[in-house]
Amino acid sequence: MDGGEVSEILDSELLGEGLIPTLLHAHDMLLVQNPLTVPYRATTYGQLVESTYFWKLHDLRGNEAKTSDGIHLLPAGFDTILGVKPHQYPMHCDAITKEIKLLSDPFKIFEFDFWKRPNSHGKAELQIKATEDGCVHAVVSWWILQLDREGTVFYSTAPQWINSPINTGDQDWCDHWKQCVWFLPGKGVFISKGQEVLLEAIHTDTSISYNLKTLVPRSDVTA
Repeated sequence: MDGGEVSEILDSELLGEGLIPTLLHAHDMLLVQNPLTVPYRATTYGQLVESTYFWKLHDLRGNEAKTSDGIHLLPAGFDTILGVKPHQYPMHCDAITKEIKLLSDPFKIFEFDFWKRPNSHGKAELQIKATEDGCVHAVVSWWILQLDREGTVFYSTAPQWINSPINTGDQDWCDHWKQCVWFLPGKGVFISKGQEVLLEAIHTDTSISYNLKTLVPRSDVTA
């Protein structure tokens, strides 16, 4: 391919605007072997958090039960019929930092090399240790772009509480890409400091989803 093409196909989740289908088409129809791409790589990260503020935004049924005007968006008897499809919600988490309790260190989830032909589907299983006691209400996620092959130029959508050389500088101007929030089902998962949980992350060609399971401490396992 003699020429080049420039387009913006990233959203706050990274995959939602068709990044993988676009790369598949480019690698199958347009690019030479071992192409030079910009960006060079994208990596998604996440963190387990507790936030009653997040939960109130998500728990429509629980909030409506407390209303005094009797007006409900979710009518009685429709609980098993109506539901919200699980997906990630783009949010400016920096604006509500005081409402968020961090329950784990940041962890890497997926890595996408733009110069390689991607897989349409992928799965990662991560064993994560809790850093605080609390109830995991959600997974907050973000991504980091490595723009050059040498790894000297990066762009990050990480929240400002992440102290990293990649995330330095004033990014307050940027309101296009946000962090993403994935809510756990039910009332969340209670964990204790030092406890390990298993996070299963699955990506399709346009989305990422999560499933969190607690692991039984070794001292509690009986033969």
